[in-house]
Amino acid sequence: MGAVPESQSRQFVARLGKPGSRAEQIEEALTMAREGLAQKDYPAVVDIASQIIQAEPTMAEAFALKIRAEIELGDLVAAVETEAAIPVDKAGDANIISARAALELVLHPVDKSNLGWLEKKVAENPK
Repeated sequence: MGAVPESQSRQFVARLGKPGSRAEQIEEALTMAREGLAQKDYPAVVDIASQIIQAEPTMAEAFALKIRAEIELGDLVAAVETEAAIPVDKAGDANIISARAALELVLHPVDKSNLGWLEKKVAENPK
């Protein structure tokens, strides 16, 4: 599959006002956002996830997808703002926990300065 075209992501919002299952429409949009993330179409993911959040402000996966895309785009300010907007009752959601961990690692990278020393010690004593 290719990247999600902007026109396709805009169709989601238009369909929200039409008859049909809102849950099905949101699930379809989530699928589009997941595919966009897999295809590295980060602007489309941000767009689609933002639209989902507008329609369903408690959709944890949409927040997580948006944060991940914003991280990939290097827009850490937006990622932090998105993270701050997550509803408190969604903090335990696995998608949220994962996205927050990814954001934390980008904001506070692991110190790898002693990694070479540790690798040498492990190689010397592989037991």
